[in-house]
Amino acid sequence: ADMGLRQYNFSTDLDFAIKLLNPAIRTSSTRFDGSYIKLTGARLQREQRADTGTWDAAFKLNKGELSLLDQEVKKERGDGLDLLKLLGETNTREMLGNADGTVDFEAHVSSLAWISVLLSEKFHSSFSGRGDMQGRLEIRDSLPRPGTRAQINSEELQVSFLDYISEGEGEIVFVVKDDIGGELPDWHMAVDLTEANLKRSGETAALIVDADIALRAMIEDMTFEKGRKELSLALLIESANVTDMAAFNSYLPPDSPIAITEGTAELNADILLKQDDADGWLTLRSEDLLLRADEQEVEGNLKADITLAGGIPEEMTFDISGSSLRLDEVTVRGKDETFEEDDWYAQIDLSKGVTTWTQPPELDATARITIRDSRPVVAMFSNRVR
Repeated sequence: ADMGLRQYNFSTDLDFAIKLLNPAIRTSSTRFDGSYIKLTGARLQREQRADTGTWDAAFKLNKGELSLLDQEVKKERGDGLDLLKLLGETNTREMLGNADGTVDFEAHVSSLAWISVLLSEKFHSSFSGRGDMQGRLEIRDSLPRPGTRAQINSEELQVSFLDYISEGEGEIVFVVKDDIGGELPDWHMAVDLTEANLKRSGETAALIVDADIALRAMIEDMTFEKGRKELSLALLIESANVTDMAAFNSYLPPDSPIAITEGTAELNADILLKQDDADGWLTLRSEDLLLRADEQEVEGNLKADITLAGGIPEEMTFDISGSSLRLDEVTVRGKDETFEEDDWYAQIDLSKGVTTWTQPPELDATARITIRDSRPVVAMFSNRVR
């Protein structure tokens, strides 16, 4: 069967059973309690191309009450007795376009990729995994309206955003709310992952673990018609652990004389992405970080405070003016010279900075460098020249 909703179309094998109850079609809504719809091998078709993946879904309407016909149609054509005859004589698109009512449902879906389509894959976002869904649809003119709520639980949820992939057990909640002053409602989506992994695209193993991640998306003036969606995405990493700081060597220039060899860190972030803007912060705290510079070992504590002061998320370009990087409690161990001082520090403050988040990142910045004194630098230089 070929099915569709506005510009979203898909082909599928279809199995359904519709239970109808309406003793007085002129005055009452039609009940659908116990009806079900099963889709097998469904394939989404977008802009004259078909997605390669297929998915299955099973929907059960536990309680449902819909008014399928316009009141004028009921008065003109309804005899109050033969519901099936009246439905059969009515244009299907016209009938569904006038649907109003409430439906309580539960479902199982083998793929969550449809969420990516709903969000138009903004901010390089995508969803995968399977899940169980339940909720309530408040429908007017065949579309979800305020009062609609759906919850999806998945034990194998994968969410991608920007250049990162997170996997873990998760929950997704959709809520439709009134847009005060607007004609169309806003759709809110909350995604919560617990004890999840986080890795950059292209990495084989996740070195950021035990991450509690919350994503909040809002589609303003939601419509299923073609056109630009106004979408914002908030990312909150309440806590996460970096198991091996050596993974950050991929962020350093290829010819960097310094390489991270050991260390762990704690990561936190609170970021808001919009179509042409970005705002928020990210912090990284690493104690006993071990680096190698030529034949020397450098050990210390690293504090990175990254500020997002703007940007174009779709282009992976961000204004990080106001960010800082601090290294303190440094020890230098070399063949000839050693330096160790608890109160020594070096700090880099970016008065201006723009980065393009490639790998390695590109950075155009104006910075101020402050150091306690030059003793560890002298020790490192002495170890190199002897």
